Amino acid sequence: MENASKALIIASSVLIGVVILSLLVAFFNNVKSLQQRKADEVKIKQDVEFNKKYEAYNREVYGSELLSIAKQIEDYNIREGDTKGYTKIDLVVDITDDLDYFLFKKGIYNQETLNSAIDRIENELVTTGRPNTTVANHYFTGVGGQSRRTYQLATMRTKEIKDFLGIKDSERIPDEMQNYINTYNTLKSLLTQIKSTKFECTGFEYEQYTGRVTKMKYRLASSYIKKNERIQVK
Repeated sequence: MENASKALIIASSVLIGVVILSLLVAFFNNVKSLQQRKADEVKIKQDVEFNKKYEAYNREVYGSELLSIAKQIEDYNIREGDTKGYTKIDLVVDITDDLDYFLFKKGIYNQETLNSAIDRIENELVTTGRPNTTVANHYFTGVGGQSRRTYQLATMRTKEIKDFLGIKDSERIPDEMQNYINTYNTLKSLLTQIKSTKFECTGFEYEQYTGRVTKMKYRLASSYIKKNERIQVK
């Protein structure tokens, strides 16, 4: 009888131990599950906030906004895609008609090609408008030793330039100076045209598991009139 009692006590102890162990396992599983849910909630919130930055442009945009998007995407792809392994974002822009005859011809562009074209225009503007005088003679001297760079001359009227040079109204502005002014104004007009042109959003694509934006697609807005004067950059 005594052995039976001991066996019963041992069995009860084992059962209690199993129950306690089961409760502990269930408790830790619940804690782990709760932590995972919280982590998932944080991740979802981060993904939603991430998308907001880009979904704000899920509409018709000006070229200036599109160029801002291109810079933002290229920076993100380098900072997060290349270094941290996040899925990169692609920008697809369908320019359905020539905007000019050189840099922005009809075709499909992405963030790199857009940024490259704009960088080229801006670099040319700097080179033409404010070059290093040791590299190119774009630093013109007028009456009384006054000096002007091309970007300054481009804002002046013809008579003002002639007064600056001390030449008669009937005389021509020197070809070198006029060529620099014309080139600068052409580049400036092209940049203004690109930034003021409208583009329609044709859709977004998202990553299957995270729901993050992976592609943004645009095309030249239908309101763009083909007969618009295009600017030719030589």
